[in-house]
Parts: sequence; C-alpha cells; structure tokens
Amino acid sequence: MLINENFNGFPIDYFKLEPVDFIEPLGFENPELANAYTARELTLKTKDILTLDDDGYIRDSLEQQLNLEELNTTVVNCAVGQGKTSSLLRIIKDYSQQHQDVYFVFAVPFVSLISQYERDLIRLGVDESEIFNYEKIGKSDEEGGLDYMNSRKRFHIVTINTLLGNPGETAPLQSEAKHNYIKDFSQLLEVNNKKSIFIYDEIHDGIKNFSKIGEAHLWYFARSIRKNVILSATYNVQSIEVIKMLIKLTDNKLQILESERRVCRQQSQLYLHFDTIYSSRNLGSMTEVVRRLVEDGKNIDILSYSKKLCKKIQENDNPLGNILRERFGDLRDCTSNLEANQVTDDEDPSVNRYDNEYCNIGTNFKSGVSIEKENHAFIIILPTDSGTPYGALNGIFSDGVNSVIQAVARQRNPGEIHIFLRPPLWMNADYFIGMTQEQKAVLNSTIEGVGKNPALIEVRNNITIPRVQYIPFSQHITLVKEKWSTQIRRLLIPYSYNMNLELPALDNYIMTESEKILTIQYFLGKNIASFVTYSAFTNQFYNARLAGFNIPFGIADTGIDDEELQSFFEEKLSLLLTDESWVDSSIKDKYSRMRNLVMQNLSASVNDYQKSAIRYKIIEFLLLRYDNRFSETVKPSLKYLNLQYNNGQGNGQIEAKLSYYVRKVLNTIETSARGDIQYFKSYRTIELFEGEKEELWLFIEDIKQQNPALKLNLMNFFRTATRDNIGKKFYEYIIEAGFQTEEYRPRVNCRQQNFKKIVQSFLSTNL
Repeated sequence: MLINENFNGFPIDYFKLEPVDFIEPLGFENPELANAYTARELTLKTKDILTLDDDGYIRDSLEQQLNLEELNTTVVNCAVGQGKTSSLLRIIKDYSQQHQDVYFVFAVPFVSLISQYERDLIRLGVDESEIFNYEKIGKSDEEGGLDYMNSRKRFHIVTINTLLGNPGETAPLQSEAKHNYIKDFSQLLEVNNKKSIFIYDEIHDGIKNFSKIGEAHLWYFARSIRKNVILSATYNVQSIEVIKMLIKLTDNKLQILESERRVCRQQSQLYLHFDTIYSSRNLGSMTEVVRRLVEDGKNIDILSYSKKLCKKIQENDNPLGNILRERFGDLRDCTSNLEANQVTDDEDPSVNRYDNEYCNIGTNFKSGVSIEKENHAFIIILPTDSGTPYGALNGIFSDGVNSVIQAVARQRNPGEIHIFLRPPLWMNADYFIGMTQEQKAVLNSTIEGVGKNPALIEVRNNITIPRVQYIPFSQHITLVKEKWSTQIRRLLIPYSYNMNLELPALDNYIMTESEKILTIQYFLGKNIASFVTYSAFTNQFYNARLAGFNIPFGIADTGIDDEELQSFFEEKLSLLLTDESWVDSSIKDKYSRMRNLVMQNLSASVNDYQKSAIRYKIIEFLLLRYDNRFSETVKPSLKYLNLQYNNGQGNGQIEAKLSYYVRKVLNTIETSARGDIQYFKSYRTIELFEGEKEELWLFIEDIKQQNPALKLNLMNFFRTATRDNIGKKFYEYIIEAGFQTEEYRPRVNCRQQNFKKIVQSFLSTNL
C-alpha cells in the first residue's frame, strides 16, 4: 500500500484570507470604541464560500456571488483547476455586452500571458477590434501604438508592472511610452465618464512588484474604477498587504470568495524520483524515464529550475534530447528570461513561450500556462540543492512552496507528472498537524526511508541542521509578526534616545521581509524537496495524486567503514555457521537470523537511518556469498528470488507461479529474420499480462509480505507498481534485471520500432 493511502480524506492545507486580516490595528481609549470600530469594518469586509458543482468547478457559484455592479475589491481564492479564470472571463463577456460604457483592464504578471488572454477573449466571442494588447505600447501609430486611445478598445491586457510604473531592474524610471499609456488612458476614461473594472490574475507572481510607488500609480484610475477582481490559487502573507493597497481604491470594501478544496475529478498520477546525482552533467536517470514515456506514446514537456540544464538537454548530442527530437521533431526552447537561475526581467517580450503544439523544455511556464495535451507526461526538475536549507540558488522555485504548487497545476487534463528531486530531510513528527498517531508513525518512517538525516549533513561552523518542521499556512502570518515584534523590541532603546527615529511599519516589514522569513526558516523555501515529499505523501496536491516513488539508490550510508562492516558481518556469520541448520535454511531465514544477530550487536550510537542501510548491506552480503548462478550485475531482488524460490525449499505454489510468469516473459523473445539478433518488443505492442494484472499484483504483494528483505528501501522491489501498471512493470523488471540489452530500432511495416536487443542473459534456466 502506498503511503498516501493512509491519508485518504486528509484535508488540503492552503493559505486562507480572513476579513480581520484587512482591518488596520488602531489605538483606542476603551474596549467599546475598539469593538465598534471592528464591527463597522466587518460590514465593509465580508467572506463567502464558493461551492463546487459536480465536476469540481466554481462557475455557477461565482456567477451568483460576484456582483460587477458593486464598488468593492473581490478576492477569489480557489484551488488550481477549479476554473477561476475561464469562469470570470465568461461572466465579464456577458456583462460587457449589457454595459457598453465599462472598460476592462486585465493585469497579468508575465508578457507570456498577454497573448493567451487575447486568444481566450476572442474564443469567447469578444471582437479582436475591441482588444488592446500591451505589446503594442511604444510602437508607431501605424502599428497600433496609440490604439489604447480608441474608445472601441474596451478590453486592455497589460502587465502588472506597467500599471505600477515599474521600470524593471536596469532603469530608474518607466519608459515614456508606458507612462503615457497610464496617464492618457486613465484621462480618457475620466473625461468621458467611463467606468473600469480591473482584473489581477495570477497575482501570486506579481506580488513582488508592488511598492509604495506602484500603489501611487494605481491612483491614476481612482475616478473611473468600479471594481478590482483578484485571482489566485496560492496567496501568501505578502498578498494581504497588496490587497490592502487595492481596496483603498474601492472605498476599503472587500469581498473574499473562497472555494472548497475538495477533489471532484480524476487526478493526474504523480511520481517522485528521488535522485542524489542528477545535474546538467548527469541526466542518466531522467533519460531512462523519458525513454519509457516515449515508448508509452506520451506527449512530454519538461519544466526545469535551471536554464543551464534545459540548454544541456537541447544540445544536439544529448541522449535525452535526441530521444525527444526523434519523437517530436524540433524542441521548443522556453528559457527566455532566466539568467544564473534567477528571473531578471518580467517584461521580456521574447517569443520563447509555451506552445501546446510542441514538446516544450524550459523555465518560464511554471505559472499561468495551461497544458491541455492529452496522454501527457509532465516532467518537473526541482533544484539539486533543494534537500538542504542552505542552497545557493533555487532558480524558478526561489519564491518557495507556492511556485511548486503552481508548477504541478499546469497539467489540465489527467496524465502523469514526474518530479525529480533530491531526497528530503527527515521531519519532526511533533509538527505533523491534524494526524492520528498511526498516520504520524507511517509518515515519519516512510520519509526516513527515502530521506536524509540532517544530523549527518556536514556544514560550516559546526552548525547543526534540525529536523524539518511543518508549519501550516494558517501560522505563516503569525511567524512574520513574531519576527517583526522581535525587531521592534530590539529598537526600543535607541528609539527612547531619539523619538524622531521612525520604527519600521508592519505593512512595510511584511512586504520586504516575509518571503525571506518563510523561505529560509522552518519547512519552506529552500527545503523544497521536503515540501514536495510531504505534500505528495499526504495528498496535498489538488490536481495530482501520488502513484509511486523511486527510492534514492545512492542512499546507503551505514556510518561504518565498509571494510570494518564486512569484517563485522564475517564474524557474525562464523557464529551462525556453527549451527547445522544454517546451511539448509532458505535465504529468507538466513537474512532474518543474520539481521537479528547484527542488530543486537550494533553500537547504541547507530541511528535509524544507518540501521536501514545496514539491513540492506546484510542482504547484499548474503546474496554475494550464496548466489553462485547469477552474475553480480543482476539486481539483488532477482538474486533473492532465485535463491528463495528456485531451490525446492520454499513454497511450491509460489515457485510454480513465479516460474510461470517469468517463462511468459521469456517466451516473448523474438529472433530477427536473419537469425542473428534476439530481442524483446516494447510492452505496449504485446500487453502480455493485461488479462491477469490483478492476479499478478496480488502475487507480488504476497511475495513482499512473506519476505521482509524485498521490502527494504534499496531493494526497490516493485515500489512504484500499481494494479494498473504491474504487468508492464513485471515485464520490464525481468528484462532489466536478468538481461544485458541495448537499443534495437528495426523498421517494421515502414515504421521504426523501439525494441531491446539481448546482448547477454544472466537468468537461470530454471527460474
């Protein structure tokens, strides 16, 4: 049973917005005045729940509760994939037909979203002549540079940076053309007594652009604005301050519409690939995953934290890139605005944007993009240093956990999502909130099975890395306020010496420091691998559900020198050999007895993580000693099966079944027309076990239950298998575990095939 089966029905944690978050703290002489002030403010700031229809969408509820006639700021807080943007666009389209004097300004964080919004509006029936596209700003009159002064252009699609007057990283002032757009368009609305509705979509990616100067620019539209509508699935502490800026334009009136986080539709299958060595120089494990996905006929996109890694994949001689090019043709480079793994310019108008018609490889579609491909496999590559809290650069995931949530949500149709990540850090079970003791125990043990003990990580200055803590989203604002209070207390003495000193205001502190606080400390930010592992194991991703994970094979640190450990094993084995029953005992019994003896004699300083590695070393030691039929290149799990069920000492029924299933695989071996090549076809061309998957699944599960050695982390014996994929997994397991193969691509019926040529067989003929 996969770990997440223990968390069926476990609530999805997310950042909630409450009306009280937007009530400014004021000093009052008595409680009565304070209560009256709070009560008055709460009449201006409300919260309602958006209910989901049977398919999990909010459209009907949003239509009922969103009043575009009412002067206020409406904040829509719903899960990814619940249809917030498409629902709002339909509502606005219908409203615009009945209110010809209202203009709509769509503000998005990235230029790449401009054309997507334009396509969506046209698809809904908005005439192209009514749309002004931000990319025309600064062009000549003939090219439409001043089209925003045309009263027919009622739908304006611009970047958030434009409205805020942000000049970018390298300029002191916004360009004259963009400034003129704000000034002249706002005056056009005011002079002609037109009303405007502003829609801020994907606000989570635009929050860092807001400032006091940016807030001032918004007031150009103070006399025309009727409403703000703010959309996101991943709000954070900073977003509270941004919303406070916007509600000032709507008489401090606020409406919060929040949806249920209830899974109503089929989810994508999520696979975690814990890998200790992947990098731009080592793509071996990814290459094998991509090869299998191509063989399965999947459409593929790759989102990476690193521009350098993306460029490496796209090199002409890269094996991974070659597999993709052979299947999809030209690869689309989506790495336009990332240098040194940091976004340097949100205004980059490069054409390197995500396109559903291509295989996309890049860094710039973690948010805002809808991947609508069928039969799709989405590969997400997380930072290679994300397993520790002291990483230098996290690339496109530097904003912390919300960037990961957004990335996973890009896939709109159920498919497969494969995340490559470093092993997580062990977690402090005391911070597992809302769980039973049983859930805490199984989660803790599973994370320790795949993760790293932070106490063993070497860092400078003798710093000890603690176990990771899970901090619920509801506590984030409390953490930031605690830091602010600490800062204020530290400044009280100098403030008492000079009353003219200005103490830092809480709102400014939240805007400048909260992201830093929540990405460096505790559970978040730099510890992205831990966040993803926890979220996958406890069913926290709304559109994806854990379907399997690969153990990090490189994790086998026993804490004991190899030669010393081998001598220790030899010493214990010599004791066991004095028992006459040892020689005739099965490998299962040998492992059990050896394990018990070794564990009883370990030092008390050996931790649980090291004990797990030592147990694997025990079975490895025994297999090398007692397996004289197999090459050392054969997988340990297959060696174990041979020793346990191919010597007449085990369960006869299991032996017969195992032999039957293995023989079915061997019988699929084909010989080329010339008789010089033997090969295996891909599983999808033969579907060998599709008629008996349930029986095979139960058989494998029975074997694992009877043999604790096969459940060891590093044995990885069908760890990612499910009832649906067990046939394919078993077929590939026998081939990979018992044969040396190489790629074989003959043409059959004018189509090139992807088969496995047998170079050498290590299988015993009896198995």
